Order: sequence, then C-alpha cells, then structure tokens
Amino acid sequence: MSEWLERLRNLVRTQDRTPDSEQSRRVEAALLDRALFSSEVRLLDGVLAAIGSDPVDPRTLEHLIGALKSPRLGELTEDEADGHLSFWRTLAARHPGDPVLDAHLADVEMVIGDAGAGLRRFVDVFDRKPELFVEFGWDLEDDARAAGGDLLFRWQLHHLRWFLHAAAEHIEGGEEARELYGELLDEYRDDPDRLARLHPLGEEIHRLEVAGDLPRAMVLRRRRRPREG
Repeated sequence: MSEWLERLRNLVRTQDRTPDSEQSRRVEAALLDRALFSSEVRLLDGVLAAIGSDPVDPRTLEHLIGALKSPRLGELTEDEADGHLSFWRTLAARHPGDPVLDAHLADVEMVIGDAGAGLRRFVDVFDRKPELFVEFGWDLEDDARAAGGDLLFRWQLHHLRWFLHAAAEHIEGGEEARELYGELLDEYRDDPDRLARLHPLGEEIHRLEVAGDLPRAMVLRRRRRPREG
C-alpha cells in the first residue's frame, strides 16, 4: 500500500482507543469463551444475546470485527457461513440505515454471500457516507468492472472523489485525480447524463488547481480507451 493511501485511511480512523462499555465487556466475555459453545452458530447466538437490545456501540463493534471478520470467513462450512450472514443481517436490521453496520454486512456478503448484493450495498453505503470508501472501496474495482453499468459508474465517482479528497488534504493524489477524470471523460464521452455528473468533479479539480492544491496543467492527460466494435 502506498504511503499516501495509508495516510488517507488514517484520516477516518479513530486515533484514540474507544472506551469499554458494559455491552462491550459482555461481548468480549462471550468471544473469549467461544470454546464453550458447541458450534460457531451457537457462538453467534451467544454474542447476539450479549449485545442485547441496545444499539451496537463502537467498542463492541471493534470486538466483533476483530473476532468474527477475518480471512477465515472463506473457510467456514455452509451452516457457519449462513450463521455469519444471519448475524450481520440481524445487526444491520436492528439499526436500519446505519452505514457502518451496512458496510460490514456488505463486506461479509462479498466473501461468503451474494457478491452482487454486497457490491450494491457497498455503493449505497458510499453514497450515504463517502468516507467509508477509503476503508472498503479500494478492493472493489474488479467486482465493479465485472458488474458494469451504473454500479461501476457510481464506484468510479467515489474513486475519483477520494483522489480529490487526498489532494485537498495535501496527501498527494492530485495527478491521479486529473488523470482519472480524463479517463472517465473518455469512457463516457457518448453518455451526456454521466458526463453531467462528472463535470462538477472537474470543476473541483479546477478549483484545487486555482487554490494551489493541484499543479496547474495546460493539457489534461488522458489514456484513451479503445472503442469496442
């Protein structure tokens, strides 16, 4: 990972340790006792019981992410995978519209559920809370390109916005923003509706250039994509 991208990710991470809560202590205890549960599904039921009916607090979410979301998700049995999906869907359903929980559900769906549904959920999340793109969005390019259509375009808009954010925060990204914008103008040159959605980002690039946050460029560099057919 490039140094500037790591610095960008740090912009949206909590710098101080989230304090413990009664809920997080209950959940931590259940997770530490996972060997006492007869199965992974039973463990998840126990963790849900430990969470209780209150909203999931930040420290509890840290425990859940650390213990339940890991590379081993891809090694689960079918029943265990169904249990994990049900667990995150239950949490998301308790807090409808919570973009953070929706993002973690989408992440689990991408690994062990319906990847198409996960991608759609991710893009919806980025529309509601764009800063989550830097935590989750960078690894979705292949999936977005495979999906194509509006999902791809919406993902590309968020991709470009983050390069602009990096430039505005003086974490580099200016050349990338300019070049990517040019590529998208080429890619959608025959689509006036999408060009209209791109133009405000071009205006933002110009504003950053005028403000000195981007080097001025006499010519916008583009890598032209060949036309099909």
